[in-house]
Parts: sequence; structure tokens; C-alpha cells
Amino acid sequence: MGLPGNRHAATIPAMAAQPIVRSPTVLASRPGTPFSHRVRVEGSGPFRFSGAMPPGLSLDPDEGIIQGGIANPGDYPLSVLVENEGSTTRWDARLVVGDRLALTPPMGWMSWNAFGPDLDERVVLANAEAMVRLGLREAGYEYVCLDDHWHGETPRVA
Repeated sequence: MGLPGNRHAATIPAMAAQPIVRSPTVLASRPGTPFSHRVRVEGSGPFRFSGAMPPGLSLDPDEGIIQGGIANPGDYPLSVLVENEGSTTRWDARLVVGDRLALTPPMGWMSWNAFGPDLDERVVLANAEAMVRLGLREAGYEYVCLDDHWHGETPRVA
């Protein structure tokens, strides 16, 4: 991943024809707050999404985005069918509504290892676009983390 000529690169295996869901099977939200999760799918698209959602949540049939909010704490089952031309895959998960978040590790790309303090809008946009183009979003990567050398120069200890 990265800009042309960058010495850092990511390689992604070829995608399967059949939809493969890469979303976690446990999601979390706080009671009464907005919730949004894009069901991450790799394979040969376009995809159609369907499924019964708990009251307060809806599923976008074209984008695979579950959104809404649930007021009461508890565990809520999620079941989504993902279809493309010729194949159907089922994804079952649970949404834990309560006081705990990040029940699965968040995944993203960190700028520091590739660019150090040389970070600008062009670099950020190019890498965010590469995450989508290479299929990393469908593989579960959600975040572009920016480290802009906030600490300044660090004195070296001899």
C-alpha cells in the first residue's frame, strides 16, 4: 500500500467468486447511541444484503450497512444473507449493547511506519483509497490512523 515509489507495499490474495464475510461476529454499542457497521464482504460483487434486524436497526440492501440504535442493554442477534450472482453466504453475529466497547480489536493503517513526519493530505487520501482498492476495507480494516510527529524531536541518549 502507499504511494508509487514507496518501499512499503501490501499484497492481497485474489478474491474468491463466492461472498466471504470478514466482519467480526461480536459487535458492541452503548445504549441509546447511534450504531453503524458495514458488513465487510470480499468476493465477486455486486452484493445484495438482506436479513432481520432487532428493533431500532436497519440494513441497507445495497451497501450492507447496519445502522440505528438500541436503547436497552442486552445481546441482540444479527443475521445477514449476502448474495451475488450465483452464491449466498450467511453471516451471524451478535450486538452487545452495554458499557463495554471494542470487544474485537480495531484494525487500521498507521502512517508512522511508512511516512514518519512526512504526512500531508495527499498521503492520507492515497492510502485511504488504497485500503479500499486493495480490499482491506472488506478484510476488516476500518481506520486510517494519523501520526504527524506530534511529539517533535526526541533527544537521543548516548
